[in-house]
Amino acid sequence: MNHRKIISMLVYLISMATIFMPCYAVAGFGKNLLLNPGFEQGTAGHAATSGIQHWEVVRENVDVVGTYWQQINGKKSIDLAGTPGSGAIQQTFSTIPGRRYEVNFFIAGNPSCDNPNKQMRYSAAGQSKGIGTNTKGKSLRNMGWKKITWNFTANSSLTTLKFESVGPNRSCGMALDNVSVFLR
Repeated sequence: MNHRKIISMLVYLISMATIFMPCYAVAGFGKNLLLNPGFEQGTAGHAATSGIQHWEVVRENVDVVGTYWQQINGKKSIDLAGTPGSGAIQQTFSTIPGRRYEVNFFIAGNPSCDNPNKQMRYSAAGQSKGIGTNTKGKSLRNMGWKKITWNFTANSSLTTLKFESVGPNRSCGMALDNVSVFLR
């Protein structure tokens, strides 16, 4: 291949990348659509009803946990059953109606209280799913974090992702961390 063909091919590839790259970025491919996905921005403490940047506490309260237990990543995570309270948090983000999105997050159970069964529900775009875990054999230094992946189809240009404590726990509930949403 001669140099002119190589240069011509490079110019073509660069121009195509320039045309399609903005669409890729705007649509959210490869980019987490959530802000503060690991709950790192905000103050750790019990009975948070606000102060978790970019997240809204929409029922009772949650605990923002720092060094109390083993973190999956970073320095903070959430206990959805606050002290006390069966809490819920949510974040709203831009979506494209009819497109599919992948949600990833990590869960564990707070092993500090007597009831080992922890439950939560997560929802977006009118779709929801419940999940539970058991803390038997777990400790504050070995939480047993598990990655959860879930998909939903957007039905609006704005979608709210919600996580809520359900079940018997009014404290020591489901731990949540590292939440991400990607366009698929």
